[in-house]
Amino acid sequence: MITFSLCGFVVLLLYRDRMRAQRIWQKNYGKAMQDNRNRQHNQHKNRDASVRVQESWVVLEDMDFVRLQKLNLPTKIEGEDL
Repeated sequence: MITFSLCGFVVLLLYRDRMRAQRIWQKNYGKAMQDNRNRQHNQHKNRDASVRVQESWVVLEDMDFVRLQKLNLPTKIEGEDL
């Protein structure tokens, strides 16, 4: 036979209520606070180009960043001496 003390039962009820309140708070506000924290840490920095474009250069093809990410180049390309 299992016996419960009144004090232990009250502690169990308080713990359950606290966990329920914490779940509700996380559901309502936790994701928003996490998004704000991530937004502050992941701010994009404006970076300058590493190569200066000269006027004599001719544009062969213009690529947007998404297409450039999907670009798959061969891994071994033999260099050419100039």
